[in-house]
Amino acid sequence: MTATMALSHEEHRRVLRVMSGLILGLFATSLSQTILTTALPTIVGQLGGQDQLAWLVTGQLLATTVSTPLWGKLSDIHGRKLLFQLSLVVFIAGSLLAAAAPGIGLLVAARAVQGIGTGGTVALTQAILADVISPRHRGRYAGYLGGSFALATVCGPLLGGFLVVDGSYGWRLCFLVGLPLVIAAMVVIQSTLEASPSRRRRPFDRAGAVLVSSCLISAGLVLSLGGTAIPWLSPWTIGLGVGAVLLGLAAGRQERRADDPVLPPRLLHVHTYRLAFVGLIVSGVVMYGALTYLPVYLQIVKDRTPTVAGLLTLPMVAFLVVSSMVVGRRMSTRGRYKRYPLWGMVASGLGMAMLARLSPDTSLVMVSIAMSLVGMGIGMTGQVLIVACQNESDHADMGVVSSTASFMRSMGGALGVALLGGVLSAQLSSTVPALLRARHLAGSGGVDLTKLLGTPAAVAHLPAGVRAAVVDGLSQSLDVVYLAIIPIVLIGLLAISRMRERPLRTTRVEPVVIEADAIAPDLVLEATA
Repeated sequence: MTATMALSHEEHRRVLRVMSGLILGLFATSLSQTILTTALPTIVGQLGGQDQLAWLVTGQLLATTVSTPLWGKLSDIHGRKLLFQLSLVVFIAGSLLAAAAPGIGLLVAARAVQGIGTGGTVALTQAILADVISPRHRGRYAGYLGGSFALATVCGPLLGGFLVVDGSYGWRLCFLVGLPLVIAAMVVIQSTLEASPSRRRRPFDRAGAVLVSSCLISAGLVLSLGGTAIPWLSPWTIGLGVGAVLLGLAAGRQERRADDPVLPPRLLHVHTYRLAFVGLIVSGVVMYGALTYLPVYLQIVKDRTPTVAGLLTLPMVAFLVVSSMVVGRRMSTRGRYKRYPLWGMVASGLGMAMLARLSPDTSLVMVSIAMSLVGMGIGMTGQVLIVACQNESDHADMGVVSSTASFMRSMGGALGVALLGGVLSAQLSSTVPALLRARHLAGSGGVDLTKLLGTPAAVAHLPAGVRAAVVDGLSQSLDVVYLAIIPIVLIGLLAISRMRERPLRTTRVEPVVIEADAIAPDLVLEATA
């Protein structure tokens, strides 16, 4: 087979055998994120109020972000099969804890445990795929991964909306329905991947892991708590902010000195990595910003049931699937990638601009067009930039490059949702009381938002005038949230436009030798000439 030829049917089948276990694990963990998109308003309304909504998303995303590079680094030492299976075990533990959580605090903690497991599947799925297929052909299979996430995005909101209908306990099943898929993934991985002995490596960078994790957690707490649980100028917020900066400086110094850093600073010296990482961060902000706050608009502002709200997100998901699959195949055919994330950023920006003009009277057709543009942009961006990073990497750095790229997208999602949650809370705290006073609906004792912003059902049963003011205030506040994303998208567009594209390689750097995950001999692809 020549370097330019497509994979044979037999080779394609072998790659799919490896990917089947990866996709099952990735689908299950992705489902845990998307299944709550329609259930979140009901959950936070029952356990803590709308001002706590961002916590349930941010807790898992922060844990995913912090743990992703650690999973990638540890897999280089102990083998990717063992670490992939361990990540699934951690995810199962978090899911069981979440299903049994009696209050919002324990539920957030359980979601964080889920996020740690999710970090492993995200990082190691990309690393294993990079081991078994060349960058030129990887676009096609990366498209399958994007399709897997998109399928979870379709099933999650619908399933979550169906489950929350059943009173106070239905939403707890959201954390259990994916466990059979996780168990199936473990079985498939056990039968398709072969364990390998641990490798001798330089000492693990424990200090760097602690400092990087602490910095990210501190920054996430500032963005999550600021303007909601604690004022922006309170001693706690200032302390956490200063702590995040100092920890970031200390982490940078440690990573420059470490023999085998968790996040190697040298990666930022590579032009493609540096700019692609910016694009991945922006992609995470767009993706999780849309998934988190669109159901709030559909359920409360448009007064749709959770199930209907899930169905209404189908245009975004459909365009995400189609664009991801089409772009993956065209990348494999042409060996080029830069144009796709460029157009993806343009589509995302246009979609966010349309979402920033939504009101209670906006037609669902316009909402669907806006969601379709956002979904198209997401599908054309994330997976493509990860492949671009892997294309620049040699085999020795493949694990850390793959995990760092995934880390950047998760970090964008975690910090972006936290920041947007702060923007939403700040807007609600000023907009809703102002509307109530302007309409002479505010009592002498002031406005208690926790009583007004409960579950969608509770909002629907407010007195007509109060409900109209709450809905208008929430709609205006969401407009500001989407408007805040547009400058972030422009930064991503600028970064990608400056990337110097290199044609995708048609061979792996070391095509015969597979790293510590030691994929079974019958699954190893023949070296391409």
